[in-house]
Amino acid sequence: SHVPVVVADFMKAERVTYADLESVGYKYDATTDKWNISDAAADYIYTAEKLIEFALPGTLQVICNYNAWLDAADKSKCHPLFQADEFMKEGLSHIGHCYIGLDCSNEQTAKRLVEKIRNRRDVILCVWSSDATPMPTVRNFISGLMTEHIQTPVILVVESSDTTIDEQLIHFSTEAGALFLDGMGDGIWLMNDPSLIINSKVSGRTYLETRNNYQFINNTSFSILQATRTRISKTEYISCPSCGRTLFDLQETTAKIRAVTHHLKGVKIAIMGCIVNGPGEMADADFGYVGSGPGKITLYKGKDVVKRSVSSDIAVEELINILKESEVWIEPS
Repeated sequence: SHVPVVVADFMKAERVTYADLESVGYKYDATTDKWNISDAAADYIYTAEKLIEFALPGTLQVICNYNAWLDAADKSKCHPLFQADEFMKEGLSHIGHCYIGLDCSNEQTAKRLVEKIRNRRDVILCVWSSDATPMPTVRNFISGLMTEHIQTPVILVVESSDTTIDEQLIHFSTEAGALFLDGMGDGIWLMNDPSLIINSKVSGRTYLETRNNYQFINNTSFSILQATRTRISKTEYISCPSCGRTLFDLQETTAKIRAVTHHLKGVKIAIMGCIVNGPGEMADADFGYVGSGPGKITLYKGKDVVKRSVSSDIAVEELINILKESEVWIEPS
């Protein structure tokens, strides 16, 4: 009944600052002493052995290692992370609302842990696999939990050591996305080591601002959830790859439309280059912008044509008018 949570990984940070939290959706206004929270704001941050030195917004909580948690002043906002063998040691397994890291490729440890927590409702598993093919191993583990009717929440943990951003995007998306499409996973926790990245340039299509690695990881987490329809946090754009029939500059037009509609959370807008395949490819979009002739655009609401042969000079403005008439338009803040 809950959307998947997002964990922002600050394991390698020396300390966590206000500016760091802005990268994961929380902007502090010192004048008003208030937090501005975006639709793509992480739910948890992992700080390893560190504790936060300032008051956090109400929607953000901390996961840290057990030894650090012992020193936390406010344990209602801070939760311990154990590794599986550590949790099963005598004297620790009684601790409630804790997170347990599990490499589910270790079948013996996984079976022992499942027996230990079978009837617990106050633990959350953070699952990954060190196998050469980790995703099927994680899927088999979660399938076993489902077969045994064990309802312990599972956060999917994916670490990438790829040396380019594009390769990391593919790695994160295939490992985590495939499991979310199967209906598995109550959260996502992506991690990497930015010092290993040789090429930090994103050559694929991306419309999200990326100022640093924290923002890249946070954007990728929410984009995976959006793509798998498990958590909607932004406007969605559907675009054809373009071909010889494309009647306008597809990337330039898409960027122009996005610039004025990116704040319409949950709305799906299709930008199609021609009338031949466009209407079919945009069938599940809420609104459509389709090239219908040189300098002419046809605008859709769902599968229905609303305006034909609109001049491309005013087509974006006409699209906004349709959004307003459909009562989905919100004035940008």
